[in-house]
Amino acid sequence: MIFREVDAGGHGGEVREQLASFATGAGIYDALFRKAGPSPDGTHLFPERIAENIAVLVGPDEAETMLAQWLYEYVSFAMFVAEPYLRPPPEAAPASRRSESIQLSMLAKKVAELIAPLAPKS
Repeated sequence: MIFREVDAGGHGGEVREQLASFATGAGIYDALFRKAGPSPDGTHLFPERIAENIAVLVGPDEAETMLAQWLYEYVSFAMFVAEPYLRPPPEAAPASRRSESIQLSMLAKKVAELIAPLAPKS
């Protein structure tokens, strides 16, 4: 969903670059996603391969908890990076700004609902 929206606005490349930089800088996502995706359009991962990778990284006892946390952080960062590109420009007409702000809010809400089950438990 995030990539679809930033691609529509012509900023998918920038968001992908920043997300890739985050993934590499965090030091875990390159290993987590090794031979598992995501696909260039961001829509497909290979869950079997991710399961293998996470088991190697943290062991089977911690795999589910750590995978949920890392995926939550990854998608949260993707939304964070995408948001400025999805905001209406200051020079946009008020009606357009309102409409685009509503679309951004709806996207953020959908993403939050989807990743809520992954959120770290307190």
